[in-house]
Amino acid sequence: MDEVLVTGGAGFLGSHLVENLIKHGFGVRVLDNVWRGAQRYLSNVIDDIEFIEASVTDFEKIREASVGVKTIYHLASIQGTKNFYLNPNIVLDVGILGNLNVAKASVENNVKRILFTSSSEVYGKNDSERV
Repeated sequence: MDEVLVTGGAGFLGSHLVENLIKHGFGVRVLDNVWRGAQRYLSNVIDDIEFIEASVTDFEKIREASVGVKTIYHLASIQGTKNFYLNPNIVLDVGILGNLNVAKASVENNVKRILFTSSSEVYGKNDSERV
């Protein structure tokens, strides 16, 4: 059975991915700091996963969590322009340092694949929706 790591796996989308991966026979580790997610999203599968409460900004934690995994599904992020304006340093740390940490840990641990997700925030508002 292949081991995978899901960063941001306690979020709404991440938790659904985790459930699907388990259904398909993968061994799943979840790394999430539960700042935006919640362990309750994983209540149906909590006994079937390894849960690590940590942030992708912590290189040692992401390095340890990625040992022995073949794929990292990197969903950890903080979306929303409101969050950016209220907590710009946290948003940038997760988005930039977190991505760098995932990449560095992947190289160090010979992870074969990283699947990175983004959000609609990269597209901005539709011009027809602007007032």
